[in-house]
Amino acid sequence: MRFARLSTSTGLLQTKIAQIVQDDQGFLWFGTQYGLIRYDGYSLRAFVNDPKDPHSLNGVQVDALFKDRDGALWVGCNQFLNKFDQATERFVRYPVQIIKHISQDAAGMLWLATPTGLYELDPATARIRRYSHDRDDPLSLSSNNIESSGEDKDGKFWVANTEALDEFDRKTGKVRRHIPLLKPSTGVFFFEDRFGVFWIFNNSSNVLEVFDRKTNALTRYSFEDQQRIGIPLTGVTTMLEDRNGTLWIATHGSGLLKFDREHQRFIRYRNDPTDPDSLPQNNVESLIVDREGGIWAGLGRVGAAHFDTISPPFHSFPHLDSPKNTVEPFVGAIYEDSQKTLWIGIRFFRSRRDLLLENLALRQQLAALKRRRSHPRVAVTDRLFWVILRRFWSRWRETLILVQPEICRA
Repeated sequence: MRFARLSTSTGLLQTKIAQIVQDDQGFLWFGTQYGLIRYDGYSLRAFVNDPKDPHSLNGVQVDALFKDRDGALWVGCNQFLNKFDQATERFVRYPVQIIKHISQDAAGMLWLATPTGLYELDPATARIRRYSHDRDDPLSLSSNNIESSGEDKDGKFWVANTEALDEFDRKTGKVRRHIPLLKPSTGVFFFEDRFGVFWIFNNSSNVLEVFDRKTNALTRYSFEDQQRIGIPLTGVTTMLEDRNGTLWIATHGSGLLKFDREHQRFIRYRNDPTDPDSLPQNNVESLIVDREGGIWAGLGRVGAAHFDTISPPFHSFPHLDSPKNTVEPFVGAIYEDSQKTLWIGIRFFRSRRDLLLENLALRQQLAALKRRRSHPRVAVTDRLFWVILRRFWSRWRETLILVQPEICRA
């Protein structure tokens, strides 16, 4: 698999990409430790805090990034929540601090995970309500240190904290059931795949857990690398399912994992210092599937990388390369004659003299090709042209390539 890199050489201000979102216009947004970056496919633009501008990003570090069902972009910073106005390119601020994760339920409500509780935000009215842990109420949240939240396919709402996974009743504001985690952890998240499998993961251990919501049972999956004994994995940062149904798992230290459901195993993609097309770094912070089905991976310190899960429907012609494979050919002309033969004119960008001779040879051969004959033939004048050209130019044979040479007669 080939990973294409997007790094600081393209203009990223900060190479750690903790969050990635694609908006309705197709722009990619990168959340970093020093602001928000927008990528249009060619260039990058930074949105950062300006103390003199009340409509700038309120905060420095971006910890949460979310696009809601209406296409609005929400940014959780180390200070307050921000909503980006696409028309004015300004930010509107909301008084909720230190947001770790943002989700939206079927009713359109936004849910904000913070260290001080769970917040519900109505985007239409800007009404905010807080839910917290109460040690005297067994039906309250298990902890105020909320890590993430979300609604499953059955409409149940789940809240993950450092101690447990809670099924939360949004009407009453009470917890229906507490599911204690096998080990208290930080950075706890969950993901439901297309088969209804409910995965629980965290960024502080090398295991995944599958939660059976009918029996409350937890099944553990370990992906400890037997080839790297003594190098512990520091955790899972995110999970993603691509259009083919393949499950991808981002980790700290073990690169990118692909889950083989049939054989119940993990396939690893890591950085190889000798391979420039390998994963640039083994610390993967975030994942997203773009409009075309490609996957973007936000990395810990070297920007972002992109890879395709399906090979593009293109075929190359290796014989178009230069004899010594020293340069990439440029196709300057393509012509199909009446015999369905495809003629390809190429150039290799040598010198100004080469360019002139290439164009001259191309024009001469195309003129011969247009003569009304069943097969292209080299006339006496054509032979004289090439005899003379051969004396002045050693690369005369490389000018025109015939894809089906068997039909051409001299």
